[in-house]
Amino acid sequence: MRKFINLMKKDLTNAFRDKLLTYIIVAPIVMAILIILFAPSLDSPKLRFAVDNSVPHSFVAELEKYGTIESFNSFSKLEQRVLMSDDVPGIIYRDGEFEVILQGNEENYLQSLPGMIIENASQSEPIIPIEIQSLDVNRSIIRNVLEISILVIIIIMGGAIMGLMIVEDKESKVMKSLAVSPLTTGKYLFEKAAASVIYSFVFSFLVAFIMWGFAFNAANLLVLIIPFCLFSVAAGFLIGIFANNQNSSIVFIKTMSSVVIAISIASVFVPHRLEWMLYVFPNFWAFKVLKIVFIDKSFNYFNSFLVAIITNALFVSALTIYAQKKFRLR
Repeated sequence: MRKFINLMKKDLTNAFRDKLLTYIIVAPIVMAILIILFAPSLDSPKLRFAVDNSVPHSFVAELEKYGTIESFNSFSKLEQRVLMSDDVPGIIYRDGEFEVILQGNEENYLQSLPGMIIENASQSEPIIPIEIQSLDVNRSIIRNVLEISILVIIIIMGGAIMGLMIVEDKESKVMKSLAVSPLTTGKYLFEKAAASVIYSFVFSFLVAFIMWGFAFNAANLLVLIIPFCLFSVAAGFLIGIFANNQNSSIVFIKTMSSVVIAISIASVFVPHRLEWMLYVFPNFWAFKVLKIVFIDKSFNYFNSFLVAIITNALFVSALTIYAQKKFRLR
């Protein structure tokens, strides 16, 4: 047991000495900090208007009931704002009439909506009475997806570190020296998996604290990330088994990360009737557990959690058997 623990300590120490592994460890943390700095703008109202100084202040006050107002002191600056990548209509007042300035490539509803709002806001008695009710949804779904994606990336990086450590043992011929040691293949793989899980747990909690402060339930998060930790171990086995050097490992990590994030994001926006197309991917079930809790704001995740545990445990078991046959330490 002591040798096992010392080997795991050595791997974790080496992970922080390697520049590539250090980057893998630090990058998601930096991304979490960037979300804290820039993502609050995603929570702001989506309906925005740009007006210049020709628009009467009384009308601007009425318009503020419908969205956020951006004021400019000249038509040229307003025009520049309208031409930006987002769909913000401009409003000017000329010859006793309001005019709407658009790029021309907006969706049909966005082309007609400003005129309807102007007509309604300019009446002393609104044509269409509007009642605003709050559903207490104060966070953008895009921000939620970004935050969970960062959490997923940090967990997956545990598997990437595990895979790189196995590849390093293969490249440095350490694997051959281990073959004549008392260490069995099963213990070797378990040690690598344990180091991966420790990293995933520790840094996922660190990232969660950076993004959510004391608002997250640590015990709940501990349970929710278990399926993805299993998938991360499977990903580490895939890298360690099939990559022969650091360059091929990087290709594996890039490809794997892209696929995992793509499937995760697709599971959020794909119509429910087409969700079955993603059932074959073990990481889909692991992400679905996080989606149910952090995006859908529900705790009815037991069925998905059970499927995620079974599918990812089977995935890890199959790769473990294959790795034991391939490495053959003892």
